Parts: sequence; C-alpha cells; structure tokens
Amino acid sequence: MAISKPVLISPIVDAGLEPKTDGVEASDTTFDAAYRRLVDIGPGTYADPGPSQPGQINDRHGGRGVHFDDPDGHLFELMTAPYGPEPAA
Repeated sequence: MAISKPVLISPIVDAGLEPKTDGVEASDTTFDAAYRRLVDIGPGTYADPGPSQPGQINDRHGGRGVHFDDPDGHLFELMTAPYGPEPAA
C-alpha cells in the first residue's frame, strides 16, 4: 500500500487544548484498501475528529476522508484530497 503525502492538519482548539490530527493523503485505491483494513482491525473510524459521526466517511474538500485513533490514542485522518477551500456545490 503506497501512501503519497503526509500532511499536518490544523489543530482543533477546544477548552484551551490543542490536539493535533496527523493526516495522510492517499489515492482512491489506497484509501479503499486502508479503510477496509481499519474496519477489519477495529480501531473505530468516524467522519469527523469529534468523533460524532462513527462509521462514516466524509466527503469534504472534493475527496473522501476518515478519522481514526491509533492504539496510543493519537488522532489520524486518511484523505483522498488535500485540505483547501470547499468546492462549490
């Protein structure tokens, strides 16, 4: 599975804390394979960093993205499009 570009997502500021999300941009094929593996091994996936949308994939920024926690509780996002302005509807 080839991962293309690691990216650091802007921090989410909540109650004075600054947790960070590490993101990885991947092709659609790699995203599909990685998502299936995440679902199979069960860390729990969600569409938002909240996590208020469990088991869903987001479609922001003209691509797909999914958030998940690693075993140590670090937040990651796998995405098919880099962050930028939202595409016009």
